[in-house]
Amino acid sequence: MKRLALLSTILFLCLSSAPGTVCAMLREIIYNAPQDINSNAPQDINYNVPQDTISRGVRDSLLRTVKQDSAGAVSTPESLLRDSLVRDSIIRDSIIRDSIIRDSLIRDSVVRDSIIRDSIVRDSLARVAAREAIRYDFSPVYQTDVYVPSAQEVPAGQYSGITYLGANRYAVVHDKLNGGGIVFFDIAITNNGKVASVKATVPAFTSKSKVSGRDNEDIAFVPAESVSGAEAAESGIVSGTLFISSESAQTIVEYTLEGKETGRSLKVPSAFKKDKIVANNGFEALTYNALNKMFWTTTETPLKADGKDSRLLRLQSFDSNLKAGKQYLYKMDAPVKTAAEGAAAKAYVHGVPALVALDDGSLIVLEREVYVPNGGLFVKALTSFTRTLLYVVTPEVSVSGSSLSSTSPAKSAAPSSKKSEFLEKRLLISFSTSSLNLANYEGMCLGPELPGGWHTLILIADSQDGSNGLTSEYIKVLAFR
Repeated sequence: MKRLALLSTILFLCLSSAPGTVCAMLREIIYNAPQDINSNAPQDINYNVPQDTISRGVRDSLLRTVKQDSAGAVSTPESLLRDSLVRDSIIRDSIIRDSIIRDSLIRDSVVRDSIIRDSIVRDSLARVAAREAIRYDFSPVYQTDVYVPSAQEVPAGQYSGITYLGANRYAVVHDKLNGGGIVFFDIAITNNGKVASVKATVPAFTSKSKVSGRDNEDIAFVPAESVSGAEAAESGIVSGTLFISSESAQTIVEYTLEGKETGRSLKVPSAFKKDKIVANNGFEALTYNALNKMFWTTTETPLKADGKDSRLLRLQSFDSNLKAGKQYLYKMDAPVKTAAEGAAAKAYVHGVPALVALDDGSLIVLEREVYVPNGGLFVKALTSFTRTLLYVVTPEVSVSGSSLSSTSPAKSAAPSSKKSEFLEKRLLISFSTSSLNLANYEGMCLGPELPGGWHTLILIADSQDGSNGLTSEYIKVLAFR
């Protein structure tokens, strides 16, 4: 009887109500229907949900839920279940995919970092192996030539530093020219170490520069990564940049081979700033080694804080990122002239104007003493002299050398009688010049290799524009193995 009453009610509603109202009332009836409604459900809706897929409680909940879309269509519990399963599958697949991507990124990052780390270690080991494979005996060091260029080959000037570009090409710095003071020398050297010819060229970018007064003293060539120094020497390919030390500004600035400043410079420690040096005795020496990727510099004479007469210099290193590295103490030999004699002279200097960094990590240091007395040309010619000593030191492996932080204040290593504080040095060669051949050797660099495994060392003299005929632009060639 209950069922008959229900059907009668439904029939009455269908005949007397609007379709939308019927649907609403039907939902109300279904929601409030007895739990055994499943036995009398419409035949076009499949309620047979497998028991192993969904629990009875969830199934009954779905049976009580009917949704109507905007078109009046009804979503069945079966479609809701299917959508739920699809959604869960999509979420699960998304989580798996994200996990795979994340794991892949982590793995790739680890691999990449490992490759970079291994590359750095490998390059470092390769440089160490290359250094260990190189052994310089320096016994003996030969002078193969002293060449005096004509005024047509090299005009009188103030050529202070030199660096090798490859083949016969060199970049030289003139301390009184504008801009970076860059001049190019072509020096042809024979297989027996003789200078065959020299030609100096002042590029337009130097002569036309409006920048002046920098007192540029030394120069170092940094070859491009793709062209090694050896390749450049063999092929004549020149690709890289030049770093130039300015004594007046106490800076070391990078230039292109076309003479333009790149905006980069070595990060000079505060201990070497302009107010810390004796006037006109700042950065005179600069060198770079492509194998070790390291710069080296020092002041010409001791820093103010180290004492004018201490003979103590600080050899400062910089890495390829232009950051200051370790600093080493170097003590010059005692000069021939006393401080009083030097002060009374027309021109006097005792210091280090040049360095050369070698592939094995060692440095060649040029110590120089120049004396020109007051008086007429005759007096000067009789008593003027220069004395040059070339020493080799090995900062990284020196037993005696004391390594300092580049940020250490100057007073932290005041001169001491303790020999162990200074780099151990070995004399390679020494020579003097006088009135007949007075040569103020100030620039030095490696040159081409000669047959038999001989290395060349090229020295150039700063004649101070000829000094009224007292001296000339000498070029000296040394050979060593």
